[in-house]
Amino acid sequence: MDEVRRSVPDQVFSIIFDVRPFDESADCVGAFALCWISADTLLEAERIAVARLFDDGWRPVRFEEYRLVSADSDKYGEEGYTAEEIDSVLANVAMAQKDGYYSVLYKYSSEDEEH
Repeated sequence: MDEVRRSVPDQVFSIIFDVRPFDESADCVGAFALCWISADTLLEAERIAVARLFDDGWRPVRFEEYRLVSADSDKYGEEGYTAEEIDSVLANVAMAQKDGYYSVLYKYSSEDEEH
């Protein structure tokens, strides 16, 4: 299988992980971590994201999905996102392009709320 690589430098990998907190007294049982990573390959992006999540106290338990996105990406509009949601995603892409990594956590409080 060929390695997944970005085709232009301004693309970032958008990866979603299901994560659990290391701290058992945390205010949630888990979260979905939406990560945007500036890297040349999917494998490199995954390594960066996993290391940053660990550093922030989260243990990835499942790799949910990925995609390549850029500020020029129109895919979000095709998938029914609102203008506000598109602006938010594009701001996250810009943060990853600037800093190399950006993430947002959507916490859930019980296993029933996980999916």
